[in-house]
Amino acid sequence: MVAQEGPEQGVPTPHRCNDRVEDVVQALFTLEFSAKIKPAWSTFMKCMRSEVGQEPTDPYQVIEDGKPFLEPGTKKQRSLK
Repeated sequence: MVAQEGPEQGVPTPHRCNDRVEDVVQALFTLEFSAKIKPAWSTFMKCMRSEVGQEPTDPYQVIEDGKPFLEPGTKKQRSLK
């Protein structure tokens, strides 16, 4: 995903659906791939089609917390179920 510019000009920030992309990627590498990839992909697509601020609040399929994938500089990025 292409990073968007943050409040400070030229400082990249993660895309608003970055947490949903991470959930899809992590679902690809789980043992329950067939059960988790479809709902993760559907939620990612809902996020991409949504307006800014109207992102879906559906639960993640693999990751536990999407916050580390949305906030730059957060060190904990391996929060998996």
